[in-house]
Amino acid sequence: MTVHGPGCRLGFRCVFSGLVQSCGHTLKQALCQILCVVAFALAAGCAPTAPDLLLVPGNKEPPPGVDLSGLWDLRDPDDDPLWFYTQEGFIGPASAQQVMRITQEMRQRAAAGGRSPSRGRGGNQRDRAALAQVFLETGTRVKMTQTSEGLFISYDRSVVEEYLFGEHRLAEVGPVAAERASGWAGDTYVVETLDEDRVLMRERWYLTDDRNVLKRDVEFLEKTEIIYTVTQVFDRRTP
Repeated sequence: MTVHGPGCRLGFRCVFSGLVQSCGHTLKQALCQILCVVAFALAAGCAPTAPDLLLVPGNKEPPPGVDLSGLWDLRDPDDDPLWFYTQEGFIGPASAQQVMRITQEMRQRAAAGGRSPSRGRGGNQRDRAALAQVFLETGTRVKMTQTSEGLFISYDRSVVEEYLFGEHRLAEVGPVAAERASGWAGDTYVVETLDEDRVLMRERWYLTDDRNVLKRDVEFLEKTEIIYTVTQVFDRRTP
């Protein structure tokens, strides 16, 4: 659903890492080792061949026999990095003010020719962010409702996300705005969110294991490079 067009933008581009400063147990160690990912570019000029991300909506028609509807439980939430980030308040709408502050500081450092912070475990590791992350919701219990025209996702009975098949629109969370496109790609529902720094968040929702398991792939990209990826697994809840 994403195509690459010509052109480039001056500025600093990144993806969140936002890890805890101290790593005690196994999960935190894994997060510090694996998820401390940042991609940045300080462009001195525009190369004619530099690709840019352009959003193209997916198919408006659901594939025959594919229905994501149901009640789904997040598998092993204590080991799920996105749930960990939600609990820490570093993704989702609640993170908007913090993320805006961090991205503004990053832009100022980039404009002044400053270096990116160290990717090691020491120091303040919450000094990198991407605006797209404020649009990333998750929960331990998810309700999916699929209609003929759209998909409704409820996280923990509180937050509801609504997607219309084949949509291409502006999405807003408080003061943060981003370009949004979604639709079907085969049996997978794809949602793409492109922020003003041209960082792309891509979500893929699809069924596996005789439709009893729902998976969600989340990727952050800059141009053609995937700079963060994680998969969430949800099990169908039986009545």
